[in-house]
Amino acid sequence: MKRYIIVLLPQKETSNIIENFRIHMIGQPLVDNLYPHVSFKRSFFLNSNFSEENLIEFFNTLSYRKFRIDFSGLEYFDDALVLRGESKALMAAHKELVKSLEKNTSTRNPQWEMGGYKIHLTLLRSFSDANIEPPIVERTILDRMALYEIGDGNHANLIAIANLN
Repeated sequence: MKRYIIVLLPQKETSNIIENFRIHMIGQPLVDNLYPHVSFKRSFFLNSNFSEENLIEFFNTLSYRKFRIDFSGLEYFDDALVLRGESKALMAAHKELVKSLEKNTSTRNPQWEMGGYKIHLTLLRSFSDANIEPPIVERTILDRMALYEIGDGNHANLIAIANLN
């Protein structure tokens, strides 16, 4: 059964900072086979009444303004070192998106959506080094949105991408 995710991508300058940090620390710019991003709609499956083509059509109708994210510092979420972000506009848009898909999808970890949604950008996963010097990113603009079909850490296939207004 295929899984999907909708992510928001930071402006190129921020993405470059995070990618260079990852390359320095782990030798590659990807974590979970994805470039730097903020999850917008967490990992989900399609219900039998909703096809991948329906999902692509739905994705292509989405229209959001660019989101400004203020980062409030580093945190560990389980095995992930993340930059924790804040944005009232993104929180509201996330809730709207989740509600609009709830009849056609099932979320892999629903406890991490709606009230449990935490805006974050993953820096590293499964990496424990007390001497980590994380990149300094205080703010970014999320200017693109992407839909991926994802596997269990072994692939991420870009399906569609859109610029935010």
